[in-house]
Amino acid sequence: MIFGTKSNKTEEKIVEILHKNPLNGPSLFKRLSDQESAPSKESFYRILRDLKKEEIIHKSGPIYTLNRIWLKRVRGFIDKHIQSDTLNILDMQDGDKITYKFKNPNLMGIYWAHSGNVVFDNATSNIPILIYHPHEWLIYTRTHSEEFFLQSCVNGYNHGKGKVLWIMGGSTPLDKKFQKQWNRGMLEIGTGLDIGAGKNLYVNVVEDYVFIVTTEKSFGEKLDQIFQENEIMTPKALEELKNLTEKNYKTKLVLMKSKKEAEKWKKKFKKYFFISKDHMW
Repeated sequence: MIFGTKSNKTEEKIVEILHKNPLNGPSLFKRLSDQESAPSKESFYRILRDLKKEEIIHKSGPIYTLNRIWLKRVRGFIDKHIQSDTLNILDMQDGDKITYKFKNPNLMGIYWAHSGNVVFDNATSNIPILIYHPHEWLIYTRTHSEEFFLQSCVNGYNHGKGKVLWIMGGSTPLDKKFQKQWNRGMLEIGTGLDIGAGKNLYVNVVEDYVFIVTTEKSFGEKLDQIFQENEIMTPKALEELKNLTEKNYKTKLVLMKSKKEAEKWKKKFKKYFFISKDHMW
């Protein structure tokens, strides 16, 4: 039942409890303890860590919820379990801004996927979604979740009407391989394009929502080195990449709703993509 992990009865019980309502750790443990064969507290928190690492559950402050990305992959759960995001992202007004800080890029990637999915799913216009990465490393470190996201880009958001325009700063063989594999359908990818973002900045624009991720400069340089030195993602290179993204490189995600900021990025993308009348900004 649980995709992406070796499930056991305790894990399935945790998922069953959380699908009813989000809970903090002590409340979840008490609810689980009321059932038969409850684990020790130490085992319980180890299982929570494993489920979070597998992106089956999501933690916001002290509260655990089921991860939206995982729920969407498990099609039978969609209608019953996906609820409005508890962070009230959709209630943001023009000028509002939220800043999140993470101890490493991998943790940022997990939260970015979760919060981005909230905005992506609720976009109602045909204005293209914009994405900028120096290199697309998430496809290697979070393969299942990232492939699911990419396929949704290929299919198009807003019931297949919305395009996704993706700029890659790099033009290495790995960047071009990614482009060749995913440049289809409603997803257009350009590599080696300069929009003045550098090696440690990532951007995602959905209507007037803007996600800006900033990593430490040294992380961007080492990531670039991995992509420059490897024509294919060998097991050795993959291990190096995963270790890099899990190291303590401070990473910041700023989520804002700003028409002015969104327009700034749209102008940069317009230089590289043809936009039809059906998808005009």
